[in-house]
Amino acid sequence: GEKPTHLSSEPAKKAEDSLRQYTNQQHFHAQLKSNPNLTIHLGRLQKNKANSNKNLDLISQSLAFCEKCKIKIKSLLQALGVFKQHKEKGVDVKIAVDLIKLADENAFDIAILLSGDADLSAAVEYVVQNKNKKVINAFFEQTSSSELRNKSSSCFKINQNILQECKK
Repeated sequence: GEKPTHLSSEPAKKAEDSLRQYTNQQHFHAQLKSNPNLTIHLGRLQKNKANSNKNLDLISQSLAFCEKCKIKIKSLLQALGVFKQHKEKGVDVKIAVDLIKLADENAFDIAILLSGDADLSAAVEYVVQNKNKKVINAFFEQTSSSELRNKSSSCFKINQNILQECKK
């Protein structure tokens, strides 16, 4: 057999980056879990039904660029998360159930909901209107649902200034 003339370190770098991200995420979760007043819901990762790589290939092929540029555009779209390989599933249902259950148990007066998911709107509306609870929606601009913000008692956008204050 022939020996390869060029070996790419890209797969090793991706694996190293994934391990670092996983380690950082586990550390972050451990810090969150140390707060007894905080409930964390983790979902499961499910592969997107639409074949992301196929969609990326179709888009890059439809562009009138050279092959090098097509590869760069495909990498950029992947980095931006335009076509995600996996999606977290089941978290919104867990949060909605917890919100209603804890409101029924009168376990809180004010809940701070860190989400922009419109699927939580019905649960928030129920808790606010029928259980006389306050739900404050904390959200990131790029993932914000106006429906969820409107059903909440109040809301605020998480920005760099707020994150810096939280680190203190």
